[in-house]
Amino acid sequence: MIILNMIPLSYFSNIKNAKRSTFLGYLLGMFMAFLGVLMCILVLGGTITANLRYPLFVLSTEVDVGIIVQRIEGVVVAVWLTTNFISTFFFIYLGVKGMSQILKLTDYRKIVIPIGLIIAVFSQFIYKSVPYQIRWDTETWPALAFTEGFFIPVVLLLVSVIRKMLAKSKA
Repeated sequence: MIILNMIPLSYFSNIKNAKRSTFLGYLLGMFMAFLGVLMCILVLGGTITANLRYPLFVLSTEVDVGIIVQRIEGVVVAVWLTTNFISTFFFIYLGVKGMSQILKLTDYRKIVIPIGLIIAVFSQFIYKSVPYQIRWDTETWPALAFTEGFFIPVVLLLVSVIRKMLAKSKA
């Protein structure tokens, strides 16, 4: 959601409709995620859902809707892959646009290939294996997310408030 909020509203002609559509998209996404988690918990149970890596996929293997619709996990995988492709493309596009604005480039297309190559190279060795990823996600990520997602923004906010107070006292 943070990445989506970084989209400048200047790209839209009607800012009010853009805000409304973004909010409705958030609500729809949260509702769909809630339904997925709720279905997994109700069908598989809380313990199994918590211990599985992809509980919605396991849930889709259990679904039989009559004789005609069986084994819908292919549909789940297709939707999952499409969603991941679109979101990855979107994040890379926003990263390239942001980097071009930071570097004050006139055309963002000049850095698409270098950033794409960097992402491709790093994607090969970020996680050594699935157990390493699970361990990193449980041991390292919470502290990192707290530091970068809460602590640093709070410190920056406090510094900003203190600077404003000092500027008012000098004026």
